[in-house]
Amino acid sequence: MAQTTVFHEFSATDEARHPRGPDPWWQESVAFNWFDRRHGIGGMHRIGHEPGHGPEGTIAHHHGVFDAHHRFRHNVVVPMTNELSDAWFGDTSASWTCDEAGPRFRFETDAVELDLRYTDLYPLTDFMPRASAALTEEFAPHHYESSSRVVGTARVGAATYGIDGFGHRDHSWGVRRWDDALAVHRWVCGVIEPDVAFGSITWLAPGSPLVGGGYVVCDGEVRIADATDVVVWLEADGVTHRGGELALTFGDERLVFTCHATDGWVNRHHDVVWIDELCTVEHDGRTGYADFEVSHNPRMGTAPVSVFLRAGDVNGLVPR
Repeated sequence: MAQTTVFHEFSATDEARHPRGPDPWWQESVAFNWFDRRHGIGGMHRIGHEPGHGPEGTIAHHHGVFDAHHRFRHNVVVPMTNELSDAWFGDTSASWTCDEAGPRFRFETDAVELDLRYTDLYPLTDFMPRASAALTEEFAPHHYESSSRVVGTARVGAATYGIDGFGHRDHSWGVRRWDDALAVHRWVCGVIEPDVAFGSITWLAPGSPLVGGGYVVCDGEVRIADATDVVVWLEADGVTHRGGELALTFGDERLVFTCHATDGWVNRHHDVVWIDELCTVEHDGRTGYADFEVSHNPRMGTAPVSVFLRAGDVNGLVPR
């Protein structure tokens, strides 16, 4: 799937929140993941502000963390009256801020406590394919990503870890039609080492062709792929997965990233269900980590999905 890419310039001011639009589906969100291979601990998080939903607006929290012994999930929607500030994301329980030292994520419950700093490995990058109006006008009209070094502290249950790993983050704002813009997607992104990182998406919307985009970063240089292909090793439940393979093509060159799932979480919002699985990833004889996010809704149905073999769907801290 070749793509047409239109680069947009982003600056430090775009890290903060933007003026809301008039559409009730307008939203602004940050999503980010991280993994520390030394301790086998990682997480996936999303904070989304939806000022047009409900009488006060809402903040959607999607948070998942695992270590070798436990899996934690926190999937809730709260009023925007509890928001952190007009500039940043979240509330007193989970917040994403940015200062001269860079982005910072803080999260605290009785079961899990995180304080993580992100230092980007390359400039804020917009690689979204522009061939699908459903993606670029109705789901992610303004969007950037970057991979990062992640350091800080994490407590899961009674265990506390000093974190020194890698992460990937994005920031999107604009109209997001959760009700009819998304049928099936795959979002695969990650870091091999500080000199090699990657991101990708394939997207299928009702009445639109399948589109895809991707990029790889080598020694700080961003290369946009000519074509993106992804295969999911689907579990018997038809929803969660064991990983898969991402291939990015650059002319005659084909780069392959092979992902093996470690653990994951079920995310639910506006009748949409998607799965994030953190994976080990192999590329060119080297090993790193990836977030392998998928959704499957080709019939655009709304019946609840209830069986998940390889991802958590229960809030709180539970044994793995």
